[in-house]
Amino acid sequence: MRRYAVLTAAGPDRTGLVADLTEFLLKHGANVEDSRMAVLGGDFAVILLFTATEEAIRAIESEKERLAEKTGLTIFLRRTQARSQAAREGLVWNIHAVSLDHPGIVHKLAQAVAERGMNILELRSWISPAPVSAAPLFSLVMKVTVPAGAKPASLRESLRRLGDQMGVDIEVHPEP
Repeated sequence: MRRYAVLTAAGPDRTGLVADLTEFLLKHGANVEDSRMAVLGGDFAVILLFTATEEAIRAIESEKERLAEKTGLTIFLRRTQARSQAAREGLVWNIHAVSLDHPGIVHKLAQAVAERGMNILELRSWISPAPVSAAPLFSLVMKVTVPAGAKPASLRESLRRLGDQMGVDIEVHPEP
């Protein structure tokens, strides 16, 4: 029977890290089911969901320090389970936010989403130079689940008002 586990790793970036990680998992008969990887500053970070037999997961757990030495990454392993059907159902929204950068944007948006009963499935934010002025421009893309029985118009309006208070342009769209 296949089991689920999440591998999280971070450390200095270099060419070949993804190949090293996936080779290690493949040699143990594991299959990568879902993943997110990025270079942030000078570090590489990954979180990935994989499936493997119980025996394979035990072997991965016992050999992960060897992989850490080879890659220079700090590696964590956590057993998990498949998402329930109920967790996969429901309305999914994409929230886009853009603003001149200032502290607290991610926190206030995350707090607002939580207070409205929405769960963050994915969040990506970055800063880039604004056209013409080159001022730091903050951008955010967030995928959230909307709770059953919620009134979408009311949620949209409350996020728009929050954006007005924070000086952040917020757009909300259902996931296609």
